Amino acid sequence: MGECPICGQAGGELVWDGRELEGSRRWVRCAECRTARDIEPAPASRPVGEPLDLHAAILAADELISRLQGVGYGESWLARSPARPMLLEYGSGNGSMLSAADWRGFEPVGVEPDPERAALARGRLGVLVFEQLAAVPVMPTDVVVVDRLSRYDNPVALLTSLVSRLVVGGLVVITLPLLDHPLHRASGQMNPLWCTDEHALLFERTGLSRLLLRAGLLPECSWHHPSRPGEAVIVARRA
Repeated sequence: MGECPICGQAGGELVWDGRELEGSRRWVRCAECRTARDIEPAPASRPVGEPLDLHAAILAADELISRLQGVGYGESWLARSPARPMLLEYGSGNGSMLSAADWRGFEPVGVEPDPERAALARGRLGVLVFEQLAAVPVMPTDVVVVDRLSRYDNPVALLTSLVSRLVVGGLVVITLPLLDHPLHRASGQMNPLWCTDEHALLFERTGLSRLLLRAGLLPECSWHHPSRPGEAVIVARRA
């Protein structure tokens, strides 16, 4: 079973065994931080549940960015930032967040490992997208966005690398499903999250808090995702 990638605790409780079901996984929950991890061999690539309607995706992204005004993005914050504060999105997909950020006055840059999706975002929306984080020029970054952090096998290393680019007091915005969200608690063993290849880890708030602490982040606020039932938007600030 190995160790929990969040707290390092060995073993855990088998909470879902779907090997007899097509497309299902085996999930083990850590006894320490209650993070569930997929112990089946990782697929070559994880599917991305992006909306087909790009216009709707841009509007949802714009709503998310506008809500950052309440946690530090506004005229007073812009006054002590560059004229166009920098936003870095890891896993930028179709470019909807980058496009909305550009309209809101940011200097946006994305990282999208899938070359076809990166090229589509560049060509259709004219946004700046790299295929590797190492290729992004190192410069003071005001906001980092990671959509569906649960897709990544080693989120501690990923967040730590991204946070190292943030200015002190900069924001990290994370979206992900939470197993202790009321909708997922109500689903119990019938929760469709167990049967998808999209996620490598499934968090509860305990494990997410541990992850943020290890990455040098202080939680600021959270809210329900406006268009994805059972998912949350988490905002944290670099200490």
